[in-house]
Amino acid sequence: MYQKLPCAQPIEKVALFNVGGSSLDAGDSILAELASGAIVASSPPSMFRIMVSMSKAGKFKAQLTQDSTTKDLTFNNDTNLAADSVYIFEMLVNEDDSIDFEQDQTDQTINVLIVQEILMGTQ
Repeated sequence: MYQKLPCAQPIEKVALFNVGGSSLDAGDSILAELASGAIVASSPPSMFRIMVSMSKAGKFKAQLTQDSTTKDLTFNNDTNLAADSVYIFEMLVNEDDSIDFEQDQTDQTINVLIVQEILMGTQ
Protein backbone atom coordinates (compact mmCIF):
# COMPACT_ATOMS: atom_id res chain seq x y z
CA MET A 1 0.00 0.00 0.00
CA TYR A 2 1.26 3.47 -0.85
CA GLN A 3 1.35 6.15 1.80
CA LYS A 4 -0.14 9.48 0.75
CA LEU A 5 2.37 12.23 1.45
CA PRO A 6 1.26 15.69 2.55
CA CYS A 7 1.29 18.18 -0.31
CA ALA A 8 1.85 21.90 0.07
CA GLN A 9 -0.51 24.04 -1.95
CA PRO A 10 0.84 26.85 -4.16
CA ILE A 11 0.77 30.31 -2.59
CA GLU A 12 -0.93 32.87 -4.80
CA LYS A 13 1.26 35.98 -5.05
CA VAL A 14 -0.43 37.86 -7.93
CA ALA A 15 -3.75 37.56 -9.76
CA LEU A 16 -4.41 40.28 -12.34
CA PHE A 17 -7.10 40.05 -15.02
CA ASN A 18 -7.77 42.45 -17.91
CA VAL A 19 -5.81 45.42 -16.53
CA GLY A 20 -3.51 48.05 -17.95
CA GLY A 21 -4.46 49.51 -21.30
CA SER A 22 -3.64 53.22 -21.49
CA SER A 23 -2.11 53.13 -17.99
CA LEU A 24 0.58 50.55 -18.91
CA ASP A 25 3.39 51.63 -21.20
CA ALA A 26 6.62 50.04 -22.38
CA GLY A 27 9.09 49.59 -19.56
CA ASP A 28 6.58 50.22 -16.76
CA SER A 29 6.90 47.92 -13.76
CA ILE A 30 3.66 45.95 -14.01
CA LEU A 31 3.22 45.19 -10.31
CA ALA A 32 4.25 48.70 -9.25
CA GLU A 33 1.67 50.17 -11.68
CA LEU A 34 -1.21 47.72 -11.32
CA ALA A 35 -0.80 45.95 -7.95
CA SER A 36 0.86 46.59 -4.61
CA GLY A 37 4.44 46.41 -5.90
CA ALA A 38 7.22 43.86 -6.24
CA ILE A 39 6.77 40.42 -4.71
CA VAL A 40 9.09 38.30 -2.58
CA ALA A 41 9.12 34.63 -1.71
CA SER A 42 7.28 33.63 1.47
CA SER A 43 9.53 30.66 2.12
CA PRO A 44 12.75 30.90 0.09
CA PRO A 45 14.31 29.29 -1.74
CA SER A 46 11.24 28.60 -3.84
CA MET A 47 9.95 28.85 -7.39
CA PHE A 48 7.50 31.28 -8.97
CA ARG A 49 5.18 29.81 -11.60
CA ILE A 50 4.06 32.64 -13.88
CA MET A 51 1.09 32.52 -16.25
CA VAL A 52 0.79 35.52 -18.56
CA SER A 53 -1.24 36.66 -21.55
CA MET A 54 -1.03 40.12 -23.12
CA SER A 55 -3.27 41.84 -25.67
CA LYS A 56 -0.37 42.85 -27.92
CA ALA A 57 2.61 40.81 -29.06
CA GLY A 58 5.69 41.78 -27.10
CA LYS A 59 8.52 40.79 -24.81
CA PHE A 60 7.83 39.89 -21.17
CA LYS A 61 10.54 40.32 -18.54
CA ALA A 62 11.10 39.74 -14.86
CA GLN A 63 12.85 42.51 -12.96
CA LEU A 64 14.98 40.74 -10.36
CA THR A 65 16.24 43.05 -7.61
CA GLN A 66 18.81 41.90 -5.09
CA ASP A 67 20.83 44.23 -2.84
CA SER A 68 19.52 47.32 -4.72
CA THR A 69 20.77 45.97 -8.07
CA THR A 70 18.09 45.21 -10.67
CA LYS A 71 18.52 42.88 -13.63
CA ASP A 72 16.00 42.37 -16.46
CA LEU A 73 15.47 38.70 -17.27
CA THR A 74 13.64 38.23 -20.57
CA PHE A 75 11.42 35.18 -20.90
CA ASN A 76 10.80 33.19 -24.10
CA ASN A 77 14.37 33.42 -25.38
CA ASP A 78 14.01 37.20 -25.92
CA THR A 79 11.27 36.54 -28.49
CA ASN A 80 7.88 38.29 -28.56
CA LEU A 81 4.99 36.52 -26.89
CA ALA A 82 2.06 36.20 -29.32
CA ALA A 83 -0.92 38.43 -28.63
CA ASP A 84 -3.78 36.89 -26.64
CA SER A 85 -1.88 33.64 -26.09
CA VAL A 86 -1.13 32.05 -22.72
CA TYR A 87 2.43 31.33 -21.60
CA ILE A 88 3.68 29.66 -18.44
CA PHE A 89 7.17 30.28 -17.09
CA GLU A 90 9.02 29.27 -13.94
CA MET A 91 11.84 31.02 -12.12
CA LEU A 92 13.79 30.28 -8.97
CA VAL A 93 13.59 32.86 -6.20
CA ASN A 94 16.07 33.24 -3.36
CA GLU A 95 15.88 34.91 0.03
CA ASP A 96 16.86 38.47 -0.90
CA ASP A 97 15.14 38.58 -4.30
CA SER A 98 12.24 40.87 -5.11
CA ILE A 99 10.43 40.42 -8.41
CA ASP A 100 8.41 42.72 -10.64
CA PHE A 101 7.59 42.33 -14.32
CA GLU A 102 7.66 44.55 -17.39
CA GLN A 103 6.73 44.41 -21.06
CA ASP A 104 7.74 46.46 -24.08
CA GLN A 105 4.53 47.77 -25.70
CA THR A 106 2.60 51.05 -25.28
CA ASP A 107 -1.02 50.81 -24.06
CA GLN A 108 -0.62 47.11 -23.28
CA THR A 109 -3.46 45.21 -21.60
CA ILE A 110 -2.52 42.34 -19.34
CA ASN A 111 -5.21 39.75 -20.07
CA VAL A 112 -3.99 37.61 -17.20
CA LEU A 113 -0.98 37.55 -14.89
CA ILE A 114 -0.99 34.90 -12.20
CA VAL A 115 2.05 34.18 -10.06
CA GLN A 116 2.12 31.23 -7.67
CA GLU A 117 4.90 30.42 -5.25
CA ILE A 118 5.79 26.75 -5.32
CA LEU A 119 7.69 25.70 -2.22
CA MET A 120 10.92 23.79 -2.83
CA GLY A 121 10.61 20.07 -2.41
CA THR A 122 6.96 20.06 -3.55
CA GLN A 123 7.35 20.47 -7.32
